[in-house]
Amino acid sequence: MLVDAAEPLPHETTLDVACGPGSVVAAFAPRVDRAIGLDATEAMLAEARKLAASRGLANVEFRRGDVYALPFAAESFDVVSCRFAFHHFEEPRAAFAEMLRVCRVGGRIVVCDGLASDDPEKAVALNRMERRRDPSTVEFRTLGYLVGLFTAAGLPTPAERFYRVPAERDRLIAGSFPADDAPPHDRRIRGRRPARHAVAPRRRHRAALLPFRHPYRDAPPLRRNGEPWQSAATALTRRAPIG
Repeated sequence: MLVDAAEPLPHETTLDVACGPGSVVAAFAPRVDRAIGLDATEAMLAEARKLAASRGLANVEFRRGDVYALPFAAESFDVVSCRFAFHHFEEPRAAFAEMLRVCRVGGRIVVCDGLASDDPEKAVALNRMERRRDPSTVEFRTLGYLVGLFTAAGLPTPAERFYRVPAERDRLIAGSFPADDAPPHDRRIRGRRPARHAVAPRRRHRAALLPFRHPYRDAPPLRRNGEPWQSAATALTRRAPIG
């Protein structure tokens, strides 16, 4: 869905920010000329390179770098994406500004992340649980906050559509890294915001926002074959080019 939202073309170059094990880069690679992934942790990049090698992808590259100071020239990429990482960012606006900086005029920006409830009490409870489950979590933000990243940068307000994804509670817990255990990779991205992150409005960009509605955000508990499940929804938002 993320790749389809970006509408990549065969001659284009893509960048996935905070690429983790490289699944998004691998998904873009067959549809573009070159796909690049950037992550702060070498262990994640090693996994990404293994994935690319296992699929025989020759048009990919993985770099270690800082999301707040991307090591690329301005307007280097046709598509800039970030999947399930913004809740690890202590300075999400700075990270978004850098994504916009390296995106070519006429390019596309795609953001996918979890959502907190608009109800402040639910949002606090969700983030308390998530920080306990994974201490590298900074904060799950609301849909309004994520949309605001686009509008504050001079981009039009995107539209949303939702779909549901089941998540088995026990498996979700089994894959957690509780606060009293050391996580294998600390993916918290700490804020370092240079002055250049001030963003001027840009023309003729397209963007997609895919906020993942967290399983524990608002959905009631479900059961499947007698086992406890939670449901989740994902929103896709897309904007037309700026005239």
